[in-house]
Amino acid sequence: MLTLDDSEDEPRLKMSCGHALSADSLFGFMKLELMTKTVNAIRCPAEGCGSEWRMQEIIRKADMTEDEQIFFEYRISLNAINKEDTPTSSCPSCGSFCQRQAEGNAQVNCVFCSKSEGKEFNFCWDCKSLWYPNHRCSNAELEAFQRILNEAPLKKLDYSHIEGVPSKRMCPNCRSLIEHDSMCKEMTCIKCKFKFCFSCLKPCLNGTLQCSGYSRKCSVAPVQNVQS
Repeated sequence: MLTLDDSEDEPRLKMSCGHALSADSLFGFMKLELMTKTVNAIRCPAEGCGSEWRMQEIIRKADMTEDEQIFFEYRISLNAINKEDTPTSSCPSCGSFCQRQAEGNAQVNCVFCSKSEGKEFNFCWDCKSLWYPNHRCSNAELEAFQRILNEAPLKKLDYSHIEGVPSKRMCPNCRSLIEHDSMCKEMTCIKCKFKFCFSCLKPCLNGTLQCSGYSRKCSVAPVQNVQS
């Protein structure tokens, strides 16, 4: 049994490795691991265990909302890319990391699901829904992405002296979700290496901010529209 910050009366959920913890502790532990470390897998913290917990198990047992599911699945994929410098995306069925065959090809094959189901299991790199001929991303996925942007807390970029900046932005180039952690307004997308201002969203020109120096104020662009 894992105690973490659980009270004695709080119900615990048994994980696949046999250890148990509350839903709140599971969510909190997962969030801490993904947001403060470059990890591409969540492992049991029990001494001597270290078993990997699949994202689908965590999503189910932590009772995550659809938006939380989308964000943290993206985050674990982002960590995998940052850690290994390899384009990967987690399978929406089993949570395994999969690589796409070529840049620009949104069709991804999960070898684990294909093997277990006895037929090809393909999903979309962008929206994570099942792949079908002439696939187009569903509105539900775009709406969930928009809610994440709409509900992102506003923050102050202390180093640049700018207040009221959305803490989550969409990369103006590849449209990946990016969260501002600390430091100034200059941002580099981990996925496509595009450099831009996190406040006004203007792209860098020859590696230099167009709006002003990185420690100076500029305008705050409104929340982005994923449909545009």
